[in-house]
Amino acid sequence: MLISILVTIVVGLIYFYVNLPAINLQATEFYTFVLILCAVYCGCNLVVTGFKATSVKDYFKHLLKKCTIPVVAAVVLLVIALIGNVAGNVLFRAKDYAELLVIEQGDFASEVQQVSWEQIPMLDSNSANTLANKKMGELSDLVSQFEVNANSAQINYQDRPVRATYLDYGDMIKWFKNRKDGIPAYLLIDMVTQEVSVNRLEEGMKYSPSEIFNRNIVRYLRFNYPTKLFYAINFEVDDEGTPFWCASVVTKKIGLFGGTDITGAVLVNAVTGEHAYYDLADVPTWVDRVCSADLIIHQYDYHGLYQGGFWNSILGQSGCTETTSGYNYIAMDDDVW
Repeated sequence: MLISILVTIVVGLIYFYVNLPAINLQATEFYTFVLILCAVYCGCNLVVTGFKATSVKDYFKHLLKKCTIPVVAAVVLLVIALIGNVAGNVLFRAKDYAELLVIEQGDFASEVQQVSWEQIPMLDSNSANTLANKKMGELSDLVSQFEVNANSAQINYQDRPVRATYLDYGDMIKWFKNRKDGIPAYLLIDMVTQEVSVNRLEEGMKYSPSEIFNRNIVRYLRFNYPTKLFYAINFEVDDEGTPFWCASVVTKKIGLFGGTDITGAVLVNAVTGEHAYYDLADVPTWVDRVCSADLIIHQYDYHGLYQGGFWNSILGQSGCTETTSGYNYIAMDDDVW
């Protein structure tokens, strides 16, 4: 038993370190994690005891006798997952899905102010990435060691719509050479003028997605917040130019796995690693990307499709509406809309 427990612990620690499952009943990866641990324990027990059986029935008898706790735990978890999945099925909870997003009627002409041409963003993600790479090619001290990450994010920086992007280590050897000082800069691409500025840091970014071990931002967040469900991790810059990682935290409001909704965010200083959790209402005003556009559109589609019930969304579709494909962002009132 001791050998089986030790082997299970070792396998569990390695699996957790690599795959980083949330320790939360609302996370599907948590069930996979626990079931793997149960299977490892039972398999190890069979090997260590040298058990041999002539039929499948004998194996099950042995498992029930020697591995009662992991077998019961696995069955209970599977039952919980099944019930939780059914309880969150849109067939039974269409009204709850329709009410995920609070919809208010308004007058567009009076509530949305006209924006000047200078504030209209003219760059998409691909174009911004092309400009960033072109700028990077001019920086001989950086281009040999770092690469521009393709995932830029639009933010409102000092009342200007910009795309912020960070740098990755070129490869593992370059990571090893530069990890002590960290990533020395990030780039901001003005979406109106198309200017690219390189913001060099007095102290490099120690926490990023291209870190390999404990300073990898995903791993760092999971170790500090093992039970939280993260929806997205975005690169943000505060008004003083300090780089941060903003990890949106979600919960499942319908059943165990349905009705994804944002509840807050964890902010991590990319240089020092200082971190804090904020409820959605308390997130600092300079943070622009907590609620994902895709998630909001998804929630609105739930409202439009299921406000008349599930069957109405299939048969008749009276009053059903759905968002059209495509959207853009605009900077207004010190925020991104």
